[in-house]
Amino acid sequence: MPHRWPKWWEPHFIGFDDRPLGPFPQSMPLTKRSDVLVVPTPGHTPHHISVVVCSSPSYFLAGDTSYNQRLLIEGKVDGVSPDEEVSRQTMLRIIVVAKQQPLVYLPPHDPESEDRLVGNSPLEQTTELCRITHS
Repeated sequence: MPHRWPKWWEPHFIGFDDRPLGPFPQSMPLTKRSDVLVVPTPGHTPHHISVVVCSSPSYFLAGDTSYNQRLLIEGKVDGVSPDEEVSRQTMLRIIVVAKQQPLVYLPPHDPESEDRLVGNSPLEQTTELCRITHS
């Protein structure tokens, strides 16, 4: 709550620019080099965000876009979502980005996220992605 913030603290709130990241129409750079971005990923909550570290491969710090990678690939909305269609659209955008560039998907509830991070295992290299999204 803002009234509990230290008096010296002046946070900078998220202000998205009309700079797309693949199918995400807006983003906000967190670094001067724009190699770390925030993108809107509504679904779990209306104003949910995720962080993308742009490198090779890139890393998608997914928050609660899905509990795990399998649910993302299968397009299954999990947990709390006020609008399942909004969640599905966000999930589809993530998959499109993964088709455009190597992308390691890292949802925090997925016990396999650490292995994907350590192994730099991009989402696009999973055989399930090709099978499920093209069916």
